[in-house]
Amino acid sequence: TWFKIALFVKDVLVGVLRRYAAGRDHGLYATVVEELTRAFRIGGSPANEWAKALEWNRMKQDTLDAFGGDPQAHAGTALISRLAAAISGGMQPLRITLVGHSTGAVYIAHWIRAAAKVLPPAVRFDVVFLAPALSYELFTEVIGQHADRISGFRMFAMSDALEREDQVWGEDPSLAGQQDLRRYVYPSSLLYLVSGVLESKTMPDGSRRDEPDMPLVGMERYFTMEDIYSAAAFPEVHAGRQWLKSHANAVAWSVTDSVDGMRTACIDHGNFDDEALTRGSLRHIAIHGLT
Repeated sequence: TWFKIALFVKDVLVGVLRRYAAGRDHGLYATVVEELTRAFRIGGSPANEWAKALEWNRMKQDTLDAFGGDPQAHAGTALISRLAAAISGGMQPLRITLVGHSTGAVYIAHWIRAAAKVLPPAVRFDVVFLAPALSYELFTEVIGQHADRISGFRMFAMSDALEREDQVWGEDPSLAGQQDLRRYVYPSSLLYLVSGVLESKTMPDGSRRDEPDMPLVGMERYFTMEDIYSAAAFPEVHAGRQWLKSHANAVAWSVTDSVDGMRTACIDHGNFDDEALTRGSLRHIAIHGLT
């Protein structure tokens, strides 16, 4: 028993030290929690792999399954098929705006890929991400193949300082006015949890490997820390970052209140579709488009 405990502590310590050495930690407490989850085993498998299988992978699979081959059974395919039929019948869509919050950004990525197979090349989309839980891996794949389908783009997301303070369970101190002890379960946002525990990286042979600190588009750290997430070490992050930088007004990091259509004051991951300034920006985009 003591030997097993020693091995468990060793695994946690090695994981934490390795990430700190690479500059890929999420802060000491969050990193320790993430590596504890990774080291703790249930039925022979790491606890984070159980969480992936039971929740996160299932959610992402749902977004993909919406674009299966049967328009009678798959909602995304049904809507795209009806759009295709309407356009072939003479309908001229003025503007289609896709808005996705969190995993909704993953849904939009699959939408764009599916639409590119069916809709005429002239049909393009304005895309708005709200705190996207979308990996740079998938994002870069989609823009690399279908950037011509995106007529305009904007992302609303939290600054890294706010992301670290947005506890995933319970009330944030800035919202509740007092410290919530549930913060000690995990101290940062859902995106930090997804990046630190729930994601896997696609390997050259097509297999999937657990990836601590998986780069997500909605997290500012991967946009600004170019020394760590460099072109050589993370080509997909570099490509996605350069694409975002090449588009004017592509990103609004909360809190910002300067330009119409880019205002946001969200400090909670789950509140992007309800926060007043963000809703005002979405209303402006719906009326005036992405400019």
